[in-house]
Amino acid sequence: MTKYLEDWVNKSDHNQRICAQEDLIMNVTEDLLVAMEGSGMTKSDLAKRLGKSKSFVTQILSGARNMTLKTLSDICFVLNIEPNFNLNNSDCHPMSKSGWEDEECFTNVRPLKRKAYSQKQVFQETRDLRFASE
Repeated sequence: MTKYLEDWVNKSDHNQRICAQEDLIMNVTEDLLVAMEGSGMTKSDLAKRLGKSKSFVTQILSGARNMTLKTLSDICFVLNIEPNFNLNNSDCHPMSKSGWEDEECFTNVRPLKRKAYSQKQVFQETRDLRFASE
């Protein structure tokens, strides 16, 4: 992580919360994009099956639009996948001060297999951090 981002994250609980939000958005949308790639489904195909516009799907998958649990469920249904969530206290959580430096936190991270979308600076730097160790 860059020194600037590390200082910014550690500056307040609010900043840590923003970083945790962006991390969750990135992980969920990346998993959906990987599932789409694996099934050969395009954003246009997904939009048609959902009865939504391609721009809606693009916004959801880029993190620009808030994804509800209902929308997530609909996308998973169309992709024929079952979402699984683990809620736990993890030392690798972005809000954990030691979690950012712990290389074990990044052992299961997949490299990006898609074109990067424009996101907030926090999201971009978090993404860069997660994949820098590979």
